[in-house]
Amino acid sequence: AVTLTGTGAQLDGLTITETATGNVTATAVAGEDLTGVDIAGTLTVGLAATGSVVLTGLTAAGTGVTITSGSGDNAITLSAAGIAETIVYVTTVSGTDTIATFETGEDFFSTDFAITDDFTFNTTVVNLGIALDATVQGVAEVTGVTAAADMTVDQDVIDAISNGTITVAADESIMLAVLTTDGDTYLYEATDADTSSTIDDGELSLVGVFTATDLATNDIIATV
Repeated sequence: AVTLTGTGAQLDGLTITETATGNVTATAVAGEDLTGVDIAGTLTVGLAATGSVVLTGLTAAGTGVTITSGSGDNAITLSAAGIAETIVYVTTVSGTDTIATFETGEDFFSTDFAITDDFTFNTTVVNLGIALDATVQGVAEVTGVTAAADMTVDQDVIDAISNGTITVAADESIMLAVLTTDGDTYLYEATDADTSSTIDDGELSLVGVFTATDLATNDIIATV
């Protein structure tokens, strides 16, 4: 069974389909707000290219919430109510997600990015204005970073987290988690496409901005 509580306005534009197993599939429109909604089962939200979803105030979600990122830039506000929420990101398809109220250790960012090793965080890397050694496979977290004026410009990001050189194994694919002094984490996919053993301009892709969040191992998982 599916139980939804809240005012009608909160559900306006939301398509609900109950499956045979009692789960819920929902397609959100831009600005959809699920504040105060109770759901028994699994809620799946498929975002449009520039869609957004607000889960603030969601008080129950059965076995959890899955949000599939759209092909554009999405704004996602999670519940922060002890509910396991998973954001599913599709490399080369999804845009940049801005994610608020992500609870580390409870919520998940799922990706099909073909990382060379796994999503274990290497948190020993601290920006000292020197060459960044990211040869440890996995997620290289760089802390204490003063955000560049535009964190979507590859060279500006590279300069902000190093002396201009990020070293990796040849042809390696890693993720970079850049924690700024503002408390936000910028998550990048990085691939040494030219096998130069460095991450250069054009080899970074910003996939997510986690506001007021310091990510950790197990927050990022492989899509299965």
